[in-house]
Amino acid sequence: MSQDKRESGLFGVKQLDERTEKRLRWLLVPFAISAAINLIVCDNDAETSTIIMWNFIMRVTLAIAFLGYAIAAACQKCWILFVFFIIYAFSIFFGVSQYIVDSFMNDFSDF
Repeated sequence: MSQDKRESGLFGVKQLDERTEKRLRWLLVPFAISAAINLIVCDNDAETSTIIMWNFIMRVTLAIAFLGYAIAAACQKCWILFVFFIIYAFSIFFGVSQYIVDSFMNDFSDF
C-alpha cells in the first residue's frame, strides 16, 4: 500500500524513492557550509568583493544540489520533478529571482 502511494505521489506525480532522497541530502552539505561562512563573513564587515564571491559560491552549491536532484529524477523517470529541478537550478544560478525582485522594486519606486 505504501509503495503504491509513493509511486503515485501527490496529484499523481511520481516521486523519488526514499533511499535516493536520503543520499541526495548530502548534496546540501556544501551549501550549508557556504551559507555559514557567508554569514560569518557578512557579520565581520568584509569587503564587497568578498561578499559577492561568497554569494556566488552559495548560488553554485545550491544549483549543484538541485542539478543532482534533477539527475536523480531523470534516472527514475520522474519527468515533472526533473523539469522543476532544472528550472529552479538555473533560476538560482543565473539570479533570475533577484532580477524579478529588482524589476518589481524599480516599478514601484516612482510612487
